[in-house]
Amino acid sequence: MEKIKAIGITAVVIVAIATIATGTVLASTQAAELSGELTIAGSTTVLPINQECARLLMAEHPDLRISVSGGGSGHGVKAVGEGAIDIGAASRDVKAKELETYPDLKPVVIGKDSVAIIVHPNNAVSDLTMEEASKIFAGEITNWQDVGGSDEPIRVITREGGSGTRDCFEDAVMKPFDYTIYGKALVKPSNGEIRATISRDEGGHWFSFPWIRGRITKSG
Repeated sequence: MEKIKAIGITAVVIVAIATIATGTVLASTQAAELSGELTIAGSTTVLPINQECARLLMAEHPDLRISVSGGGSGHGVKAVGEGAIDIGAASRDVKAKELETYPDLKPVVIGKDSVAIIVHPNNAVSDLTMEEASKIFAGEITNWQDVGGSDEPIRVITREGGSGTRDCFEDAVMKPFDYTIYGKALVKPSNGEIRATISRDEGGHWFSFPWIRGRITKSG
């Protein structure tokens, strides 16, 4: 049986072609001082990267103002496509339907990462098949005892609809087994909130799939 493995995701920034014509100042290597305003929004996975890039660029160019926010990959694509922001961020590929709706978008890959299924360090379960994971998120497996753990309920956390991380997980884990994430799953608006919730779960009940950096450790 196929075991759980890291799921690859692509970090993308999207700009409208019309924006590029007026916003190439950010790509300029000229020594001239940069100024003006730029708005970036979208994936919370890409958010820390965009925040740090914005900080460094504004430190070098004091007259430049860059606003960076989250909202999810779907929001980033939609907002830049409608001209509400200058750059949209997505932790997934831009969908064919999105490119059809917003034909002036230009996706630019800035990096690749992975999504992992996580539990609290106290949880003894460390080996699941892809099908078992999909059944847990579908609500068919609801007790850790059914997958080699203790007799405790499984509590699932998921990202919100429109999240690139969730899209990636659904495509790689749920759809191959014709499952969808069940409605009783707790929804969190960012990967950071999922990690924080699981780190506080001394009983090891929670189960989720965020983008992660380093290890999940016990809170406090």
